Amino acid sequence: MKKSQNEIILKLLKTHKNGINGKHAYKYAHSMNLPQRIHDLRLQGHEIESEYVVVRNDFGEKFRVKQYRLVR
Repeated sequence: MKKSQNEIILKLLKTHKNGINGKHAYKYAHSMNLPQRIHDLRLQGHEIESEYVVVRNDFGEKFRVKQYRLVR
C-alpha cells in the first residue's frame, strides 16, 4: 500500500534529526506544500519546531528557508 505524504514526512522528521525543509519534502514525498503537511502532523499531536536557516541554491546564491524538526 502506498504511504501518504504525511507518513513520509513524519518518517523523514524521525530520521533527519537536524530537520527537513521543502527540498526534502519534494524530493522524498513529492509534496509541494510542506507547511500544510506539518500542520496536519501537529494536529495529530506531533511536536514540531521550525526555524529559518540559510542555504545555497544550485547557483551558489544564499537564501532563507524554513526548516522543521521533530521534538517528540
